[in-house]
Amino acid sequence: MCVKKVIRSYLVEKGLNVKRLFFLVLMIILTTSVVSPKNSNNQWGYQQKYYKFAQKNNVSTGILVNTYNRPQYLQQLIASLEKNPESQTLPFFFVLDGGPNATQKENFELITKSKIKNKEIVARKTNYGCGRSIIDARRFMFEWCDFEKIILFEDDFVASPEYI
Repeated sequence: MCVKKVIRSYLVEKGLNVKRLFFLVLMIILTTSVVSPKNSNNQWGYQQKYYKFAQKNNVSTGILVNTYNRPQYLQQLIASLEKNPESQTLPFFFVLDGGPNATQKENFELITKSKIKNKEIVARKTNYGCGRSIIDARRFMFEWCDFEKIILFEDDFVASPEYI
């Protein structure tokens, strides 16, 4: 009996159809190859120093600030975050999108001059765009840095002094 017939008879016996089996196999492939980067294979190009950052620094929560081309808004966000006591204890990751129109230099200066104690800057070479940028930044925080929880801010948000 050929392999194709064996598989087909197994599917009929188990009450599965070919489309459902294809979907199940696809889900297994996606969850094992895309969602499990917690090995040393850095498929996304993240800096090695951030790998398992949360465990190395004994923190479970990280702050993520996603920004692109709006230093005037970023300045307001940073000023509001500095008023939160957690700005002196929690790690803050500023993810700066790049590209030809990016204001990374201005954003970098605002961040480095801020009173936030534990700040890390991740500057991308290209502009990921709004959707991809947020998805990748969250993946970076959860899958690469290994945080249990994150608080995500975009550059046009203003936080109250008790927000965090």
